[in-house]
Amino acid sequence: MNNTQGKNMGETFLKDTPANSSAMLRATIPMEIHFVKSSHFRVIHANGVWYGGDSQGNLHLTVFNERTAIPKKVVVNLNEQGLVISEDSSRRESKEGVVREMEADIVFSVPAAVEFYRTLGENLKNLKAI
Repeated sequence: MNNTQGKNMGETFLKDTPANSSAMLRATIPMEIHFVKSSHFRVIHANGVWYGGDSQGNLHLTVFNERTAIPKKVVVNLNEQGLVISEDSSRRESKEGVVREMEADIVFSVPAAVEFYRTLGENLKNLKAI
């Protein structure tokens, strides 16, 4: 891991006591944390986030990527050698507009969302300083 990764990667979790409490300073007990990727783990590129709440008071962040529509069907014209020379655009079957492919929904409790917001702000400041 390079220094840039170490400075920018972080962890957001709720703490029972403030970071500067005397209980935190008295004794430390090392605890190993092993990061294991689930079978559903993947890297997601996000162009944006759709968000809202639910009836249990959680915040949902749905990340999406955005692109133009991929045609369902195109018709091309071939020459005598079988090479494509043009497309008959009048026969193209495709959606109009932009497609937002919803990738994943991340659910935060309000306290977890507040802590994530705080930590994200700190990380953005550090990234801008690089």
